[in-house]
Amino acid sequence: MVPLGWIGGTCGLILAAAISMYANALLGRLHEIGGKRHIRYRDLAGHIYGRKMYALTWALQYINLFMINTGFIILAGQALKSHLYRDIFTTIGAVANLVFAYNTGMLPEIQIFASPMYEYLDTRFGSGHGGPFAIHNVVFRVGVRGGYLAVNTLVAAMLPFLGDFMSLTGALSTFPLTFVLANHMYLMVKGPKLSAFQKGWHWLNVVGFSLLSVTAAAAALRLIILDSSTYHLFADM
Repeated sequence: MVPLGWIGGTCGLILAAAISMYANALLGRLHEIGGKRHIRYRDLAGHIYGRKMYALTWALQYINLFMINTGFIILAGQALKSHLYRDIFTTIGAVANLVFAYNTGMLPEIQIFASPMYEYLDTRFGSGHGGPFAIHNVVFRVGVRGGYLAVNTLVAAMLPFLGDFMSLTGALSTFPLTFVLANHMYLMVKGPKLSAFQKGWHWLNVVGFSLLSVTAAAAALRLIILDSSTYHLFADM
């Protein structure tokens, strides 16, 4: 939000929240179609568009979650950076940073966005035998989940300009999934019952946010190219 300034950034956040709430309201109306409930976004997309769209939605969702998790790890790493020795409150400030990085906000946020991936890995590759505290299940969870977070941490440390990649991810996944797909799915399901004005409104959202997504992706690619010529891998920011 920094490039937008206080007024523009605040208005942008409020507008994004309102648009997201509207998109969620549309999805809420599609929760049950033909007597069948769809509790996952990808299940709804698969029901409306077919198996290929199910796979694409799944991939975009998990890429988005991975990037969010990596962003939280970067935030935690920034909080743990040491202060200058000339600062009289160095020790106190460092303790405060530790509390921030590992309090009841940071760690649950990391786990919340990692949980869908944990569920997929457990379901796809877990043995399915024995209780949750059986030795082989505990070892599997520690290894797989620890490995996932290790990859998150490696990517966060390796790419000092990860924010540019997060912008690209948002342009290619968040925009289409949140704003474009919700309106188009609503058109596909409710189309015959909508008025001409309502159809025009939803198509305007689909086209407008699609163009915005393409524009944002181009801007993110430009930033990646510029920053890649300035910084190197594992640069200390």
